[in-house]
Amino acid sequence: MIYAIGYQKMTLEDLLAIMEAKDIRLLADVRSIPYGRKHEFNRRRLEAELGNRYVWKGDLLGGKYGPAKTEGLKWLIEEGAGKNVLIMCMEGHPCDCHRLYDIARRLHNRGVDVIHFFEGEKTTKEMEAICHE
Repeated sequence: MIYAIGYQKMTLEDLLAIMEAKDIRLLADVRSIPYGRKHEFNRRRLEAELGNRYVWKGDLLGGKYGPAKTEGLKWLIEEGAGKNVLIMCMEGHPCDCHRLYDIARRLHNRGVDVIHFFEGEKTTKEMEAICHE
């Protein structure tokens, strides 16, 4: 299963609680640049906190320099088939982030749904409807 989240209005403790509750085995950081103002979500801190349960994939799945690469989507599909994976970016609202309008939409077109943590849990189709209201 593939999940998606934006940490903008979260703490690291919030993120860890969600990962534990959903038995998420891997956090895939899809930020093109894995650093920001919330230092607890910087790459080095997440690597230290999560160890091999954290991987930075912004080179393949980041949105700053164009669409996610097909190679990155294939990797995500393979990883999501074997364990619960959470893709993470900064933007709190999925409608403002490439994790919905690029990654999740393209996965949905391949028959793989993503569950978005936003005001509960919503499928990509549900999020698309919200974004187009």
